[in-house]
Amino acid sequence: MRSLPAPDADEPVARWPSAATLRWWVGVLCTFLGSFIVVVPQEFMSAPYRAMQGRHASWGLAIALSGLAMLAAAVLPRRRLVRLLAHLSAATVLSLLAIGFIAVAGWSGALMYGVLAAGLLVSAQLPAAPEPGLRHHRRGDLLSLLMACAGLLLGGGMVFLRPLFSSPVYELTDAQSQGAGLMLLVTAIPLGVVQLLPDLPRGVTRVVHLAAGLAYVAVCLVLAVPIRAWTGVVLYGVGGVLIAVLPWLRLGLRNFDPGSLRSRFAVALGAATTISLIATVALIAAENEERTTATLLEASRQQAQSTAHNVVDYFELIQARNTVLAADAARRPWEPEAQRRLLEAADGEYPRIAALGIFASDGSTLVRTGRRTLYRPWVAGLQAAMTAGDEPETVVQVAESEEGKLLLVGSPIFEDEVAVGLMVTGYDAGWTLRRLSQQGLVVRLVDAEGRVVAEQAEAQGRSVGLQTAVARTPLEGPGWEVVVDRSESTAQAQVRRDRLMLFALLVVMVVLSILAGMVAARVLARPLLRLAAAADQLAAGNARVPLATTGISEVDRLSSNFRDMRDRLAARTRESELLAGELRQRADALAEADRRKDEFLAMLAHELRNPLGAVSNAGYLLGQLGAEDPRLARPTGVIQRQIRHLTRMVDDLLDVSRITRGKVELQRTPVDLAAVAERAAETAAPLMESRRHELTLTLPSEPLPLRADATRLEQVIGNLLRNAAKYTEPGGHIALELRRDGGEAVVVVRDDGIGMSPELLPRIFELFAQGEQSLDRAGGGLGIGLTLVRQLVELHDGSVVARSDGPGRGSELEVRLPLADADVAPPPVQAVAE
Repeated sequence: MRSLPAPDADEPVARWPSAATLRWWVGVLCTFLGSFIVVVPQEFMSAPYRAMQGRHASWGLAIALSGLAMLAAAVLPRRRLVRLLAHLSAATVLSLLAIGFIAVAGWSGALMYGVLAAGLLVSAQLPAAPEPGLRHHRRGDLLSLLMACAGLLLGGGMVFLRPLFSSPVYELTDAQSQGAGLMLLVTAIPLGVVQLLPDLPRGVTRVVHLAAGLAYVAVCLVLAVPIRAWTGVVLYGVGGVLIAVLPWLRLGLRNFDPGSLRSRFAVALGAATTISLIATVALIAAENEERTTATLLEASRQQAQSTAHNVVDYFELIQARNTVLAADAARRPWEPEAQRRLLEAADGEYPRIAALGIFASDGSTLVRTGRRTLYRPWVAGLQAAMTAGDEPETVVQVAESEEGKLLLVGSPIFEDEVAVGLMVTGYDAGWTLRRLSQQGLVVRLVDAEGRVVAEQAEAQGRSVGLQTAVARTPLEGPGWEVVVDRSESTAQAQVRRDRLMLFALLVVMVVLSILAGMVAARVLARPLLRLAAAADQLAAGNARVPLATTGISEVDRLSSNFRDMRDRLAARTRESELLAGELRQRADALAEADRRKDEFLAMLAHELRNPLGAVSNAGYLLGQLGAEDPRLARPTGVIQRQIRHLTRMVDDLLDVSRITRGKVELQRTPVDLAAVAERAAETAAPLMESRRHELTLTLPSEPLPLRADATRLEQVIGNLLRNAAKYTEPGGHIALELRRDGGEAVVVVRDDGIGMSPELLPRIFELFAQGEQSLDRAGGGLGIGLTLVRQLVELHDGSVVARSDGPGRGSELEVRLPLADADVAPPPVQAVAE
């Protein structure tokens, strides 16, 4: 296992606990719980789930869907809407379960579900994942923090609030409660501290988690297992195991990507399998239960009717037996000794008889025997019932005393067709029905007034809400009836076991489907991973990365397109490299040409200054010598003007060359821009006069202080004026305006000359850029005046722009220079480089 890189000291750290484990655990818990409710609703008939009665399918489906939503949120942690809806639905479900446990004082379940619900609401507001650049491998775990809080509350309640855990919901002894509670208290505090201080040594974290997990497993054994609370087994037992192995689990899954194809495919397949299997298993279980119940109900009714008939046959038997004894008594002498022998013989022949007696017609006792006493009022009641009809007949009545209920059978004793006495036989009512009862049956003997004469119940563990099969068979004569009630608990227990087996099969199938989904996703993702690796190599510059076929049509098509793209990209890369090489060569050539041009211009300017000096001197001497000769005056003036023009061009060319090579140094001094502009206007006045231009000078009333090189600024304004004069027809108008604009001084030179085309404006300040040349334009140049203007203005931290409405509509050039700040010391003279 590779080790984690050591974080930088200044690396930001994600300090909030991770909610990923909480989402996975709640998703699995709710899915399991919902499936359990749908498939095995009989396990949720207890008081905490009273709200579900009759609606188990709807509740279970809602809980399972909330669990699947939480799993979706775990796979899509950055989908805020999915995360919020999933957390809200799961928190609602857990809150309702907590309320159900509170209603029956089931505080352990209420605490666990309530803490998980609160944690879900809080974690919905936490960032889904740390931002890029944050290290998150040593973050705390929100599920462990919630289990620590629940452990504190639950352990404190079990130790200090023992009466809360003495309700019928629990089966705890004091020792169990104290022991489990102390384990939770001792381990919960370190578990919470470890989550809040995730940089503790890893060994400490593992020991704390292991101890806390074992504490929850112990709570499961003493709290949930004895009452067969399967949801508690999952909540405490499985949750405790998860807490115990979480440090190792998180370390092993630190490279797990929830957004990968394998993760999403496995969860999607598990969700689809879970929903389909839940529906299928629930339908199969319901149909099987209905079929089994219907079949068993019919069989139970038949068995109940058969049992009832047996009871009726038995009563007819004892009535017939009593009638035979009465006939035997009639044939014997009517004296006590003779009748006693008859009773003793009958008592020996029928040992289950509790009492025997022969009574005279006036109610006096002739003889009686047996372990139970026959009281005179009972006999009187039998005589009254016998003589109620036209002829005395055998009757059956029940008599009750402190010894219990006694079933009395009375038959008349006839002599010469006259009733002279009464034969009474008493049977223990409970024993009478006990001999006919079977496992799962409840037999009742009910008199004509609906009172229970005798009852025998052998059914054990009858479940609430289960159907029963009832058979009622009347007894001829007294109007009594035998009621046989067969409980369906045995059959329903079998159905419940079948449902549990189906649910276990469901869990196994879901787990297998998830594993199969992971394997299938791994198989499907392998060619995509190879394709991604190829893309990485291609991005790294390996244009010959191989791409093999996979047998999957979509992936092969993608690979084919990727190969085409790779080949085209490789071809374009080669072309780009060739083009880049050519461009580099051309750039080098242009740079060399530009360097040679600069050198040429510098050399040319220097070389021209020497002959210009000689020619200028010769012109001056010619003017002095030919002053008296009118024929030389005009040629001499032409020579002197052209020499001055050529000298300015050479000076400008030399200045441009110096600026380009960084050889110009500004002599900054405090100057007034207005005074500089006046001197520049005076310098350009002879050219203006020769062209008959009207020059308008507009100066501000206040000075425009600058820290600048006055000579260079005069050169800038002079070049702008001369440029305007050269490109304005004779007799035109030229304006020079100075003004203040905020912290800047603005120089504007505008004319009504030939103007500039839109194509020329963007490059008017480039070297050797000129407009249309006219043959009659005086003072033509090389197109370096405005280039020199821009360079000198930029050396003064200013800017210059040119504007024109088009050819023949004049031009305007605007220079902006920063005004001097009186509070700032003047900067030293600086060498300026390009």
